[in-house]
Amino acid sequence: MVFRPEYFGPNNEGGGILNIYAELPEWLENVDVEFAILEIDANIQGMKNPPVAQVLHASLDPSVTPEFRRFYVEFQDDATIEDIFTATRIVIDSLKRFRRSEKR
Repeated sequence: MVFRPEYFGPNNEGGGILNIYAELPEWLENVDVEFAILEIDANIQGMKNPPVAQVLHASLDPSVTPEFRRFYVEFQDDATIEDIFTATRIVIDSLKRFRRSEKR
């Protein structure tokens, strides 16, 4: 998982917010990757109403590997540090669950 600062505000001064980049395991089938990303997105968008973050694919084309397995969480300007922590926990827990269920 990678964190990258994205600055926001009228002058891009005085604060930043993080986008989270992550990648799903290589052994997941393409359809499983899509379902996993949809599940993570639903959990992240369900944190607050209205949503303060969403999950976006790095690439929608399954033939473009590993970009197809990569996704990022994009936060809205009104997301709080607690929202970032919660979204990070959702991504970490999901990745741990996928790793534990690895097909051998």
